[in-house]
Amino acid sequence: MIRFIENLISKGECTGCGACANRCPVECITMQSDAEGFLYPDVDEAACVDCGLCETACPKRKPCVKHGIRYMAGGCCRDPEIVAESSSGGAFYVFASHVIRAGGKVCAVVLNGYHVEHRLIGSLDELPQAFGSKYVQSDVGRVYREIEEELKSGVPVLFTGTPCQAEGLKGYLGKAYPRLYVMEFICHGTPSPGVWEDYICGVEKEMGGTRLETIHFRSKARHGWHDFELRLENKAHVRRDKGIREDLYYNGFIENLFLRRSCYQCSCKGTESAADISIADFWGHEEYAPALNHYCKTGISLITVFTEQGERLFQQCKERLDYVHVEDTRAYTDNTASVKAAVKNRKRARFFAYRKKKGTTAALERYAVYTFGKRMCNRMKWYVQKTIKRYGGWR
Repeated sequence: MIRFIENLISKGECTGCGACANRCPVECITMQSDAEGFLYPDVDEAACVDCGLCETACPKRKPCVKHGIRYMAGGCCRDPEIVAESSSGGAFYVFASHVIRAGGKVCAVVLNGYHVEHRLIGSLDELPQAFGSKYVQSDVGRVYREIEEELKSGVPVLFTGTPCQAEGLKGYLGKAYPRLYVMEFICHGTPSPGVWEDYICGVEKEMGGTRLETIHFRSKARHGWHDFELRLENKAHVRRDKGIREDLYYNGFIENLFLRRSCYQCSCKGTESAADISIADFWGHEEYAPALNHYCKTGISLITVFTEQGERLFQQCKERLDYVHVEDTRAYTDNTASVKAAVKNRKRARFFAYRKKKGTTAALERYAVYTFGKRMCNRMKWYVQKTIKRYGGWR
């Protein structure tokens, strides 16, 4: 039943991009959750016609063409209300709203209840649901097929997703489209959807059992961009704000406790990309773009262009950005998530084994607490790294 995994790609390599399931002409491949809560392709061997299209679509079997950095800019949207609702500087809105105003559509990640999924958006009124990061691996469903239909009809499409999802779309399409813009966001790693949905249902009960209507992974409302929080609010207006180290799910994510297996050997890291453009938090703005320091409370985006297509999109949108050109590529590489795969947490296997036995909440309480020892270790590591960077290495 899982011949695809065994014969074409290892489970540790599969990113769950969904290219194979979208490309299959007889619908014999479906994405099914495994014991860890991640989606993997499941093949109905009786229905398979051995056409080989799944193999040609898989970016692991047939790697995508990648391009190096052409141009970098740091900046933010000129509308402060947009920036306030965005994870960093609101660059996503600037590009997405431009494409929609030009008669196009945007494929972005939204919350459908507690389920995180990709969806095509065709109006500015729908765009706010795609604001902000969602620290869960999204379900692409059959959205690649929808994108292909729009492109064949001449409709411009902006796709946003993780680097492996960008490669998945490129692999599925198999050719370039002049009206397709692929924008990736720099990714730390993708946490388990199964862990997320169990966790958030548990929090719902803790908050009185009323359905949550606000889930903001990167709320800047209380402490700003650098000290963002997970904000949850239900229909009874009960609100919960917790920092990234206070919240068990968030801390488990940061500690790489329940990321997808492929994240620990991610092949999308580096200074080359299959996307046209990337967006990320510009954490190094103090050194590489000090002219933007007055935005440090609200958020700044680092925009990296890899292709002519990406440069064209940037040129069309730059008037709606307050930006500066960034010349030093260290502004990109200093963001560790851009160039290095997540380090596997040594407690990962124990976490999932305990989750299977006792449930997600119990596993998080046992393995995802930010202990005093861990806090001290991280502070020391931060101090050493800062010292090395300041003095250019050990002498």
